[in-house]
Amino acid sequence: MTSLYKNLLDIALLESLNNDLEIFLKDLTNKYGNNKFTFDELKEKYKFINIKPITTIKNKNKYNKKDIDINDRCQARIWGKTGCSRPIVKYDKKINKWIYGQLCKRKAFIGNLCKSHSKKLPHGLFNEEPPHRHFDKFKKQLLF
Repeated sequence: MTSLYKNLLDIALLESLNNDLEIFLKDLTNKYGNNKFTFDELKEKYKFINIKPITTIKNKNKYNKKDIDINDRCQARIWGKTGCSRPIVKYDKKINKWIYGQLCKRKAFIGNLCKSHSKKLPHGLFNEEPPHRHFDKFKKQLLF
């Protein structure tokens, strides 16, 4: 975003906020003023002078999920790839076992789980059977 465009947006937003505030202060004065305060007093005391944008704070402790050793990863089962409506369901012929979902890619913090999965574990642990039958319908699709 160009700085001219950003400045114009800031000016328009500031003007809009001050107009809305003026309407609010007039209503407040008319309803509750009763010689206790005037519109001009409120307008002088409460006005928007400047707008400071809220900036996002970058997490300094970010780590690359690819760099996490398999032994340090969260042991929760996740549905599959982010944004994917189908879970990962496959049969591994080497170990003669169905694989449901995949291992969470986050770092384990509390025991063998990440912070998110320590609070809620909807698909169970990866090395155990799923606690529900949601994966079965995708398993049937692979069989036929």
